[in-house]
Amino acid sequence: MELINSTSKSTRTTSNGMNLGDLWRKCLRRWPWFIVSVALFVILAVVYLRITPKTYTRAASLMVSEEGHGGTSYDLSSSLFSNLAIFKFKNNTDSKANAKKEMLYIQSTEMLEKVVRHLSLNVEYETDGKGHRETLYGSTLPVKVQFLDLPEDKSGNLTLHLGKNITLELAGVETPVKLGDTLQTPYGRIVVTPALAFSEAAFNGITVYVTHHSVGEAISTCRSRLKATMNEDVPSIIDFTYTDVNIERADDVLNALFEAYSQVVADNKQLMADELSRLIDDRIDLLKDELGDVDDDISTFKRDNSMADIQDIIRRARDKEAETTKKINGINHQLHLLRYLRKFILNPANIGQVLPSNTGINNSEIEYHIRNHNNKQLDRNDWAASITEESPLVTDLDVEIANIKKALVELIDNTILAQQDQLLEVRSEHDKALGELANTPNKATYLVTIERQKKVKEQIYVYLLQKREENELSQAFTAFNTLVVSAPSGSMSPTAPAILPILIAALLIGLLLPLALILLREMMNTKIRNRKDVDGSTVPFIGEIPATKAGERIVVNEGDNSPIGEAFRVVRTNMEFIAEGKGNIAMITSVDPACGKTFVAANLAAAFALKGARTVCVDLDLRQGDLAHYVGRRGQGISAYLNGTTDDWNDFIVSVNGHDYLDLIPVGSIPSNPVELLSNPRLKELFDGLRAKYDWVIVDCPPVETVADTAIIARQADMSVFVVKAGLTERTSVSVIEGYNEEQRYPGMTLLLNGTTAL
Repeated sequence: MELINSTSKSTRTTSNGMNLGDLWRKCLRRWPWFIVSVALFVILAVVYLRITPKTYTRAASLMVSEEGHGGTSYDLSSSLFSNLAIFKFKNNTDSKANAKKEMLYIQSTEMLEKVVRHLSLNVEYETDGKGHRETLYGSTLPVKVQFLDLPEDKSGNLTLHLGKNITLELAGVETPVKLGDTLQTPYGRIVVTPALAFSEAAFNGITVYVTHHSVGEAISTCRSRLKATMNEDVPSIIDFTYTDVNIERADDVLNALFEAYSQVVADNKQLMADELSRLIDDRIDLLKDELGDVDDDISTFKRDNSMADIQDIIRRARDKEAETTKKINGINHQLHLLRYLRKFILNPANIGQVLPSNTGINNSEIEYHIRNHNNKQLDRNDWAASITEESPLVTDLDVEIANIKKALVELIDNTILAQQDQLLEVRSEHDKALGELANTPNKATYLVTIERQKKVKEQIYVYLLQKREENELSQAFTAFNTLVVSAPSGSMSPTAPAILPILIAALLIGLLLPLALILLREMMNTKIRNRKDVDGSTVPFIGEIPATKAGERIVVNEGDNSPIGEAFRVVRTNMEFIAEGKGNIAMITSVDPACGKTFVAANLAAAFALKGARTVCVDLDLRQGDLAHYVGRRGQGISAYLNGTTDDWNDFIVSVNGHDYLDLIPVGSIPSNPVELLSNPRLKELFDGLRAKYDWVIVDCPPVETVADTAIIARQADMSVFVVKAGLTERTSVSVIEGYNEEQRYPGMTLLLNGTTAL
């Protein structure tokens, strides 16, 4: 036979032992918590949505120059002038790295400052809206305020009241304002002018709140709203997004940023083109003078030596030395360009300037170093303009530029030495050719030399003229280095605050907060709550008793099928199973006081009596004597028998009305020495008599942890029922009871849960 289990077990439990069904029932009992919590958080969400300005996100894409804001337009020019050697060089630019550099530059303080100043973003205009202030800008801005004397690093605010008469409120003082007039204020001179959207009828009666931010604050705000990412498919395309409460302002910021970047690119390219033009013009002027001197020398020589037919001599000489002359001219040309470039680099006056690029030197490595130097120099000038000369970024660039120049000079020197060696070899061959002209008059030879010099200078002169034309044409393509792939656009619906997610979050928080509170209360509750808290105990569990109203006495009656009556019947059945073959004396005790021992003892005795068993409930809690309340009198009782006042304990038996087989024996007078009375041999005589007279003897005992009385009574008992009360007894008390059971301190120990409630 197994013990009858009055409750079903659930395998789905929370971390603290409470199953999900119990949690659900607890939540249902506290449904007003959830209603109030959800309502509160939804109201807060609605208020937040009402007082929070709506923000919009605009997106645009820009294709940056392959050579960046410091590059030139030679890549495009080379496709148009491919027949000119000056444009034939290899492009070593890393497009991805360059796009990343340009992306950072576009978001730099220098660029954002241009946008802030161009759009006057440091002056903000607002008016009263529904729940929050609304931003006025562009088509919604009625007036503009100019702070003529307020420093850019200072902040200030004022209020304009627009109506038939415009007034300015500052520090609580209102001053009449006429549009266009200069007004003296604590912020200095202020001018209020009508904006494009100004209309007396449309803006009559509104209030405009004007805030002057420092330029630095405006730049920081602009930077926080701007996001840039490189396009995954085309690295040279940069995607931009800008978030603002005003769509028109967001579009203007992106457009102004693109325009400012395009202007910087154009300015830098123009700077390089102007530098090259200056160099070419200087060389052309110098060659003009040199060619004039050569012509004078030839004319004077012919006149002095009567050499009118010198062309025949020159023609014959050219036939013999044509090949060597051509080589010498080419080498001299290269040496001239190399020496000039070396002189230009080492000239202190040219420090900080870009070098002439694509000079015609037949050395791709020199041309590469020149382009690299120019890009670094322009980067350095840009950063120095936006930060300081002493910045580590600027000084690092200075070091890189110096190293490039040093390497370039060494490369030029090595090239010059190589050209000179080659020139010696060509001249040796040329001297051999001149040997064939031994019969040519010395005067003709001298004239040929002069003509040769003239030809060299003429070639250089023509080349420079061609170069100047190419440079002027290349400037026409500057505007095509940046391209707006997609203009600012985006949804007209706000991206923040997100109405649906916020309302859903409010609903979830409203539901989860009460649930969290319930779980927290349960986790912090160390008391026994229900059957699951005593499951698994090594002490046999005989049942659980539902909670009753305060003051109830015997609730088990004939014909009563209430839950509590059925619960005591289940306990009775389990006790009969445990007590089989052991005895009929059961003591009712607990670890802690106020667990309902007397109530359990009286009603358990009534349950046995309803079955027809002669049952007596004896109150041996000599310190409380609560069983007397069940019979309605204190008087004398078992204490009188134990102290020898009377010899017959039967005199104190009280019958219970409505229960034919149930008797009660109260304590009577509360003694001053209960331990001594219980140690009296009369106690054993009492139990011997009760065992012989009754089928069941239920003994109400004191708590085991409070006094030693129960340990004395246990010597006469056959079984022990330990009562634990839901909501009162600590869960650790179950471990204490298990310890008693392991030590076999009390006979036939069982466990009974009292005071359980529906979750």
